[in-house]
Amino acid sequence: MFLARNETTIDADDFEISQEFHSESVGAIEIDGNEKIQFLPIKVTEIFPNLRQYSVQQCSIKKITKENFKGLRKLEAIYICNNRIDEIDGNSFDDQSELKKLNLQNDTN
Repeated sequence: MFLARNETTIDADDFEISQEFHSESVGAIEIDGNEKIQFLPIKVTEIFPNLRQYSVQQCSIKKITKENFKGLRKLEAIYICNNRIDEIDGNSFDDQSELKKLNLQNDTN
């Protein structure tokens, strides 16, 4: 599991998770409870290719793009609740053929 720490503002569109965390056995990540995180990481599939659950709750996410979920074909559940989303790119979830639950509850700017 990867947990973002509340140390610094993360506000760049090119936020990436370091290769040092690479693991094919990780099935879920939680980036919860950090209001300094404004964007979702990209290239997550390169670090966690078998990810099934993705949670980013109670942060300050502003935008969702196709790049955020590109290649994450095994995802079954996405929880992006209690954020500040004001834009979701079309086709953002096209790669998620196994997706059973998408929760965007309370995502208002």
